[in-house]
Amino acid sequence: MLRYHARDQTFAYPQCKMTATVYHVSFNPFCCRRAVLQGVYYETRRSTTTDELGRSQGSGYLLVIPQAAGRRVPPDNDPGIEGCYVLQPGDRVVAGVGPEVATREDWSALLPNRYDVVTVSWVEQKYRGGLPCHVEAGT
Repeated sequence: MLRYHARDQTFAYPQCKMTATVYHVSFNPFCCRRAVLQGVYYETRRSTTTDELGRSQGSGYLLVIPQAAGRRVPPDNDPGIEGCYVLQPGDRVVAGVGPEVATREDWSALLPNRYDVVTVSWVEQKYRGGLPCHVEAGT
């Protein structure tokens, strides 16, 4: 029996129950845009690879931000309002609610030994039915 699936159904994200803070910085002049996003999925994992010289360990993460949690905008088009965020490679993400960053010293203190922080390596906007449904980022 064939089942009918409506195309206009919204995507369900049952695992997206976490909070993450996204930081986008520009350095000349220094400005840091902080966005606390609720209803996201954040996963860190350790990976071990073996090469010719021995063992090497690394860590990776995956961040999934549903469109309902916030709208991703380009840095030059950032309205600076709640519900919008900028996320590009080189930005930082903190699991949970991260601290305010007002100066370069605060930015350089945002390190993994003090916070659960990672630096974004890649960002991909995902689509469903031609409409944006979520953003994935990771290392």
